[in-house]
Amino acid sequence: MIEWYHVLILIFSIAVIVIMIISYNEANTCGISMKIINSDKVHGEIDILQISDLHLYRNMNKNRYERIVNNIRKTIEEKTPDIIFLTGDYLDHEDGASRLRELLSCLKAKYGKFAVLGNHDFLVYNILHIFRIFGVLDRRKTDTSKVIGLLEEFGVAVLRDETAEIRINGDDVYITGAEPWTIKKRLAEKLKIPGGEGLKILLSHYPDAILQFASKADIVFSGHTHGGQVTFFGIPFVTSSRIKGKRAVGLTLHNGSWLYVSRGCGSSRYLPFRFFARPEINRILIQEG
Repeated sequence: MIEWYHVLILIFSIAVIVIMIISYNEANTCGISMKIINSDKVHGEIDILQISDLHLYRNMNKNRYERIVNNIRKTIEEKTPDIIFLTGDYLDHEDGASRLRELLSCLKAKYGKFAVLGNHDFLVYNILHIFRIFGVLDRRKTDTSKVIGLLEEFGVAVLRDETAEIRINGDDVYITGAEPWTIKKRLAEKLKIPGGEGLKILLSHYPDAILQFASKADIVFSGHTHGGQVTFFGIPFVTSSRIKGKRAVGLTLHNGSWLYVSRGCGSSRYLPFRFFARPEINRILIQEG
């Protein structure tokens, strides 16, 4: 005789399998998200392409990688962005370097390409990384100079607690890049954001940067959270950040400064799932107003 709890176990098991299939398929998609930010510090508009959290490795799903690269090519061919921002976690393992090289060769921008590093660019995590919410973690250091060399080979300026200045439409634009540990360890004194009247942009892999620099940067571009990766129907409940809930994804206002958190393109090779956190490439327009 079948007991009622057997039926519940069967229903639960089927639901878990269905959710895993949906989540795996979602992780292998990649779309282009559009957003507008208004600022009184620009004339006309500044067109930005942001790419974050690629997490490339040699044996990653072929469809996932091709969709990422093809969407990057497509959006650039349709209109060359003014600036490209790369906000960290390029490799999930060193063996993904050839994939990164191919992707970087696609990037074109009118006024420059700028990058910061993420935690995965310093450390290679093993399977225990997926249990980090329980305090279990294991990782080894990687040779950061290799990913920096690749980025610079393709004309990307890697900003390591430093600032680049460009002019667009007659406006000064200051782009400051934060090292991940500067933000993680709350070493705000290491990062100098320029004064003056220009538009001040801060690139930080960790969105926590907004908590330290909201009064100094006009816009912070970040990634890291994957939009929660596996969410409660779009609401992140694990972000590995002090920025929680709905504020850990997309565009939010913090004490007069904007924070834009990309869901990113990739996912861990040990947890290749996303649920209501679709991978994305970001196209952001900063418009006068």
